[in-house]
Amino acid sequence: MKYVLEHLFFVICEFIITPILMSVYCFMFNLYVKMLHSLFCFAIIIHMTKDDEIVEEILVSQLKTYPASSVTILGEGDYEHLIPRDKYRNVQAVDITKKSIIIPNLVPSDLLITNLLLEKMGYAFFVNVLGRVKPQFVSCSFHLSNDRGINEEDLTSRLLEHSYELFSRSEVSLSNGKTLIQLDFTVSSLAVSDEPVKSSYK
Repeated sequence: MKYVLEHLFFVICEFIITPILMSVYCFMFNLYVKMLHSLFCFAIIIHMTKDDEIVEEILVSQLKTYPASSVTILGEGDYEHLIPRDKYRNVQAVDITKKSIIIPNLVPSDLLITNLLLEKMGYAFFVNVLGRVKPQFVSCSFHLSNDRGINEEDLTSRLLEHSYELFSRSEVSLSNGKTLIQLDFTVSSLAVSDEPVKSSYK
């Protein structure tokens, strides 16, 4: 009788209790993994939202700072609501997409702005647009460390070759640990090849 009870207990443990416990364990483990994943995604969304807000704040500051009534923005996404229409009579945008870079017919602007896209477009494209727009002011931001090799020294040197001199520099720390650097240029007072573009702002 004792042997029968022990065998029955063994059978119950092996074929009933153990599978139930394993199912509960798997369920709890999967639930734990899903919770961690959700928390991780939530943290990423918070960080991305915060970083997006920082970039928007930079753009708003750029648009408000300079005595300009026309602006060209190299960007992607929706930023129309950030542009003060009572100040800017002419706004033109170059859409930087994932698949291609579209250059429309551009007219001169007082101000040229780009944020976090120099790494994607590269120096040649940026200088191309600069030559078409001929702005009085240039304001741009990019990651201090990036895969495209965009850096402060090279950018400053290339713009100086086109008669633009650096007059302002600032840094902002992002939530992902990266540093955003903003450089602002104006037409050099030593430019002799062309007359500086006069601002149309009144």
